[in-house]
Parts: sequence; C-alpha cells; structure tokens
Amino acid sequence: MKNGEKLYTVTVDTKQGKRIVVLPKKQYDKVQKGQHIKIKNGVVE
Repeated sequence: MKNGEKLYTVTVDTKQGKRIVVLPKKQYDKVQKGQHIKIKNGVVE
C-alpha cells in the first residue's frame, strides 16, 4: 500500500461465513456486485 492511498472494504461470503476484505482502488474497481472472486492472501486474483 502507498502512503495516503484510499482503501475500500468488500464483504465476501465464504464457507466459514462472511468475511471483510480490504482492497485498494485498483482492485476494488475490478469487483462487481454478486461476482464470484478468488482471494489469496488478501489479493484478488
């Protein structure tokens, strides 16, 4: 993360329940509502 960079939160449903993931703007823009995403170590793949 860069100094002063805005972060966005996304709620993700997992097998263990709901989880909140923090993403930078660039990755946040890739995610659409209801989309299936794969997250590995907090990074959207």
